[in-house]
Amino acid sequence: MFHGIVRRLFASRLPSPLAALPFLLLPALAGVVAAQSLPPGFTEETIATGLRQPLTMSFAPDGRIFVNERVGQLRIIRNNQLQTDPFLRVDVNLSVIRGLMAFTFDPNFPANRYLYAYYNPLGTETFRVSRFRAQAGNPDLVESGSELILYSRTYNTFDSTREILFGPDGKMYMGGAEGNIRRIDPLNFPNVIPADNPTAGSDVWASGLRNPSGITFDPATGRLFANDAAWHAGQGGEKIREVFRGSAPIVYSYDHAEAAGALTAGVFYRATHLPAQYAGSYFFVDHVQGTLRRRDPAGLVSVFATGLTYPVDVKVGPDGNLYYTDLGVLGAEFSPEFTNPSPTGTVRRIRYTPPANAVPVVSFTTPASGATLSGTVAVNAFVYDPDAGTADGAGIANVVFELLQGTTVVASHAESVVTYDWSLDTTLHPDGAYTLRATATSTAAAGGTRTATACRTRGRRSTSAT
Repeated sequence: MFHGIVRRLFASRLPSPLAALPFLLLPALAGVVAAQSLPPGFTEETIATGLRQPLTMSFAPDGRIFVNERVGQLRIIRNNQLQTDPFLRVDVNLSVIRGLMAFTFDPNFPANRYLYAYYNPLGTETFRVSRFRAQAGNPDLVESGSELILYSRTYNTFDSTREILFGPDGKMYMGGAEGNIRRIDPLNFPNVIPADNPTAGSDVWASGLRNPSGITFDPATGRLFANDAAWHAGQGGEKIREVFRGSAPIVYSYDHAEAAGALTAGVFYRATHLPAQYAGSYFFVDHVQGTLRRRDPAGLVSVFATGLTYPVDVKVGPDGNLYYTDLGVLGAEFSPEFTNPSPTGTVRRIRYTPPANAVPVVSFTTPASGATLSGTVAVNAFVYDPDAGTADGAGIANVVFELLQGTTVVASHAESVVTYDWSLDTTLHPDGAYTLRATATSTAAAGGTRTATACRTRGRRSTSAT
């Protein structure tokens, strides 16, 4: 009976492309944005214009983009068009670091239509979290009279919360508030302070930070990270922290000159559209420097893009591209732009386009690398053409499997329908060393037929094996 040990070799891959106001309105010394630089294959495009100091953005399950303007409006971008009527209007105080600062969707938003807003009501010195509900008949507008005030607290000068999020535990986390990460339970209203917070009766989940305006969860692991802005020199630099119950140790930091940096937001890349080297990376923006950096899973940090126009928030879209909000201004905090913002803000997309006529990507899913083969073996390959997409079979005309002994093909099988499988009967072949090879042919783009091959190379088996 035949059995062999195989290991995988990939003959084709995707080509490798290369203090106080962390969210906005810093002194004008950093107001000149450098020429933009992006890796090969990436371009920036404007999705929507005419926004008045857009801060946080988020994608609804149906693909709509919700964006909160600090002036008290929650806007919707549908099919790359900013809708004329705001989803929500609230009257807000627009003095220093106040306004409609953040929002988030209910974990069960498609069914209950709830979302939550964090804002400073006009004429008050408090911030509140309120729940609102979208209309059943018109999901682009809020249901009149649906506001339910769930939580409020006294305003602090250094409260720059710009992100509220539900965690995997169903609790809501808030960044930025007086150097703390706060945690409440809106789903348990009116008892919104969780009993398992570090201090009984307190909403504080972790303390000792400076200005963690932006927070984000890694969707793959559920771990919470905070972007802790320094802005001022001599404050230890801009920091990325991992947040735990009662603590938030630093995982990365960088320093700068006075008023020359403000780390405002970050996001983990867990989609599949970008080239493979970006998988699992943490992308984070500096509002003042106009940069987008990335920290890879090994902890190495590099500059991904420069010359961005006043970025505030960054998210991954349903299409796997990166999106960011552009505040539209970088001025003095007491300028007219602070209390009467002009509509110069935008939402932008950093879009990756795979190279034209890219070779197909071919990889074996079975048998496992290093497996011992015997009997009938299930052979499967995952194959796609980057010009057509990244789903199994995208742009692929056919796949030919081959079993080789040395350079001689001793068996073969062709498949033209996803999934690409071959039931290889190893009992038909004598003991020895073999190679499995899969060759994909694609005609997905102009330029004619292209092929790529992946091999699982020969491995020895014991001649005494049965």
